[in-house]
Parts: sequence; C-alpha cells; structure tokens
Amino acid sequence: MIEQETLCSLREMYVLGGLSEKEQGAFERHLLTCSSCQVEVRSLREVEAWLLEDYASIDPPSGMKERVLHHVFADTVDSAWEKAVPFVDVSKEKRSDLIQASPRLKTVRSGLMYRKVSAWQSLLASAAIAVIAVFVTLQSVRAPISPSLPMLGRVQQSLTLKSTSFIPLAQARVMITQMGSQKQLYISLSHLAPVTGTEAYQVWLVQPRGRGLAVHSLGVFLPMKNGSAAFASTIPTGNYSMIAITLEPRTINKTPQGPKVLMGTANV
Repeated sequence: MIEQETLCSLREMYVLGGLSEKEQGAFERHLLTCSSCQVEVRSLREVEAWLLEDYASIDPPSGMKERVLHHVFADTVDSAWEKAVPFVDVSKEKRSDLIQASPRLKTVRSGLMYRKVSAWQSLLASAAIAVIAVFVTLQSVRAPISPSLPMLGRVQQSLTLKSTSFIPLAQARVMITQMGSQKQLYISLSHLAPVTGTEAYQVWLVQPRGRGLAVHSLGVFLPMKNGSAAFASTIPTGNYSMIAITLEPRTINKTPQGPKVLMGTANV
C-alpha cells in the first residue's frame, strides 16, 4: 500500500498524466478524502487548461517578421539551418552529456512510468517544474502572491510553435517570462512521436548571424507515453528570432542533426 505522504506527492504527475494505472487508481482514491490534494489538483488543472489554450503569436517589431519568415519559409532555409554557425556554448563550465542547468530550472525529462524512489523524485521535480513555475507566474500577474511561493518573473510572450511535415500533429505552447535581466522559457507539448534508442527531442534558440544562423541548445527532453511533455530552461543572454525543436538521433548534439519538428518566430 502506498503511504499517504507519497500519495500527496503524486498530484503533479497525476495532472500531467504521468502515473501508471496502479498509481492513478491509488491517488484517485486518496483524492476523495484529502482536502489539500483537492485544492492543489484544482489549481494545477487550471494551469493545464491555460497551457492548452490557443495563443496567437505575438507580432515582432516592424521589419523583423519579414526577415525571419524569409529564413523560415524560403527555399534556402534547410541549407541555412544545416550550415548554421557551430553551437555556441553559453555555459561557463564545460558541458557533459547531461545538460548543465540552473538548480531552479532544470531540463525536463518526462516519461519513465515505473520509477525507483530516487529516480521518481528527480523525475517528479523536473516534470512538475514547468507547470508549477507557470502557476506561480500567473499568480504574480493576476493576484497577490504568497510570500512562501518563489517569484519566477512576469510573462513577456506567449506563442504557438508551428509543426513541420515530419510530425504534423505535434503541438507546442511557449511562454517566456522575465525576472530582472534573466529570462526563462517554458514549453508544454503534445502529440509527439515516441523516441527509440538514444533519440531525444532537443530545443534550440536560433540567432541570425551574417548570412547564416547561429543555434544555441537549451537542452533535451523525452515525451511521455501519451506524447505529451513539459520543458523549462533559462534563456542565455542574446537576441533570438526563432525557437525550434528537433528530434535528434542522440541525447545531446551541439548542432542540429535530426529533422525539425516544431518552429516558431519570437523576439527573445
């Protein structure tokens, strides 16, 4: 039997749809009598509904839209993408096969329905961070925020990424927040294809540079069995005109090697 404290810790993954059938049944029985979980689940579901709304892309400054759309839709975009300036390492420390991320904003890896306790705690923290962070941000915008909740900034942009022919049903909602000089990126994804072997989805920021494109990797994530995922990352200092997601043949690539899955213009 799952202990009550453990059951209370399952609420974020319950809302995200990441529990096994056994865990879901146990949590739903627990939810009937736990007022604390009822309040939290209700709040998290409000955030989930917000993330699934359709957002119109925010128009970039005059002239930028035409320049960026030319890069995205022109016949030369694929060659420009493939010949992009090599990956710019934005971290001060040498990167390993695991992305170096802020303690508060880690690369999200969704999936792994059956977990050992230590792995489960790590997964839960990372999978929940996008939802909880967005909730905190919305609270800061719409209502007074409790002093006990961390402030992660105010919403600056929200947009929808456009799927490519590789996975035409893929969907992604993006929110960019800012606190002081630091910006954060949150993405809620659905209808992704499953990965196999060493494959992983990788998130890129694209920066026009001369006649080409410089790409900056923000990290990787794995979708859950239902094709959904969440991703959170800090944004390195710079001016970026595009957000792109690719399906890479291995966990971390320094430049895009796999097919483009989702793309969108942004003024970051």
